[in-house]
Amino acid sequence: MNRELPAEGRHVILVDLDDTQVADRPAARVAIAATLAGERLPYGQSAVKTVLGCAERCWATHRYRRFGPLTYVSAWEALWLPTAGTGLPVHIAAAIAVHPREVWRTALGQLGGDPCRAGAAAEAFRTHRLTLLAPMPGVLAALDALARTHVLWLATNGLPAHQFGKIDAAGLTSRFTRILISGQIGAAKNEPGFAARVQAVLAAEHRRVCLVIGDSIVHDLGLARHGGWSAAHLCLPRRCPARQEPATPGPQPVWHTADLAATAAYCACAAGSPPAVAQHRPIPPAVVGAEVAGPREPVPGGGWLGSACGGSPWSAALLCGIAIAAPS
Repeated sequence: MNRELPAEGRHVILVDLDDTQVADRPAARVAIAATLAGERLPYGQSAVKTVLGCAERCWATHRYRRFGPLTYVSAWEALWLPTAGTGLPVHIAAAIAVHPREVWRTALGQLGGDPCRAGAAAEAFRTHRLTLLAPMPGVLAALDALARTHVLWLATNGLPAHQFGKIDAAGLTSRFTRILISGQIGAAKNEPGFAARVQAVLAAEHRRVCLVIGDSIVHDLGLARHGGWSAAHLCLPRRCPARQEPATPGPQPVWHTADLAATAAYCACAAGSPPAVAQHRPIPPAVVGAEVAGPREPVPGGGWLGSACGGSPWSAALLCGIAIAAPS
């Protein structure tokens, strides 16, 4: 006989990781800028864009780009994947280990640097990127608030070894009852297979999802749409195409907010009913297709920081952990 769980034990909130709890794309840009500064090269917006372009082209054509869990790895994450304990076949792990050096060799050449410094640049980027791995301001308090009335599950895309490492290094592991990673499930968050896996676990544990929280129009709103769940979208008011949709009621409402802490009020089972000031939108399939580039914020020392509608807006001023001195 199944024991009935208390209400707070049945209600699950799915929370995204990258650019929701820890900075991802903005952190990659800052780490690239710091690496270029260390090489005494220009490190402004154009130079960082050049490196990202090299990373995207090299990763898109990599012979193992579509192998198993690597399918769900972004170009900037591929620059600092773990070199051991990945669970990948030895020959694939070896190819992935040399990939960052190949990217930096190309990028340094395009920027007038020394391609022979590719190995040093790759290691510098990894070091800088690890330095920026921490919960964003307000995240821990927001998770505490959500956990008072819900069970928290984490849902993320990526290579399991890499994502688990990031979650642990950021001190987030103990805050989640379950961690779901695309590389283990075999489907990205915006694919029906991911939602189906979540639904199977929910059924086995007699739980239900009350809310999906994340920054990505593609992956987090896609997950909510496939699962038939409500969502809280972390986004900038003027940079989110989903906010431009007519505010008509629907079975899968999306509450748009720039504040993770505010999402605690958007789940009816926890707070009675969402506040009237929240924006109630159905998830439009038309906008679950492409992320939107967002504003760039200055970083002390002359560097810069990229944020996005798909990168939590309240993270735009948090990545000043690396002091970037202008090359002399």
